[in-house]
Amino acid sequence: MTSLLLSYFLYLGVGTLAGIAGGMLGIGGGTITVPALFIIFKWIGLPQSYVMQLAIGTSLAAMVINTSSAARAHHLKNAVMWNIVKRMLPGVAIGSMLGGLTAHYVSGVILEIVFGIFAGALGIHYLRPLNPHVKERALPGFSLLNIFSSIIAWISNILGIGGGVLLVPLLNAYRIHAKKAIGTSVAISIFISSFGALFYLFFGLQDVGLGISFGYIYLPAFFLLSIGSYFAAPYGARLAHSMPSNTLRKIYAFAMILVGALMIFG
Repeated sequence: MTSLLLSYFLYLGVGTLAGIAGGMLGIGGGTITVPALFIIFKWIGLPQSYVMQLAIGTSLAAMVINTSSAARAHHLKNAVMWNIVKRMLPGVAIGSMLGGLTAHYVSGVILEIVFGIFAGALGIHYLRPLNPHVKERALPGFSLLNIFSSIIAWISNILGIGGGVLLVPLLNAYRIHAKKAIGTSVAISIFISSFGALFYLFFGLQDVGLGISFGYIYLPAFFLLSIGSYFAAPYGARLAHSMPSNTLRKIYAFAMILVGALMIFG
């Protein structure tokens, strides 16, 4: 009972940290909530065979609240490119469904290792400085853009990361300003996490029977993560607009390297 009660405070703290990170870096918070939930769920004794899927599904559900709050804050700063968000939605829907289906049939151990390798590699890539003299390039056409968004949503929903860790680099590759890339990424992540949470709920209904879970969404963690992240995300967004772009990249890089190490060796 003591560990269960303590876990509730941990969910609230993790949600607060994820909200700040998500609002500041455009990553949706999943890179923090997934490994944290994985550790907490193992500690309180949830079924080992479902721990990673529960961590991912719960993270995605909580990110709906997190990203909505952060996106509103970025929108007020005119940092969301809504035309790009609308163009990428068809691919997001398809990729989210495929991601939820893939994670349902893949071993949790494999998901854990893949998540760790991916996060670490992305962090190392982000240690490289941006070239400020490269001009902005036009985004690809509708079809190619939706191929990109479906792949991003597929990977994001396999790993429960909301999409920002891939969307921000994609938008940066086309030289979109870092702060607008973060704001637009957060807005797209609302839809990635919403579609993903629905599919994790659906695919987990037949497998998980914990009484306090809904499919692969563990309800106590979902509610407390959502509360913490909802109120913290706007503060993260304000930090993003008060920091230099290179500082944001370095924070993002070290956060990804740390998360990758925790998932592989933790």
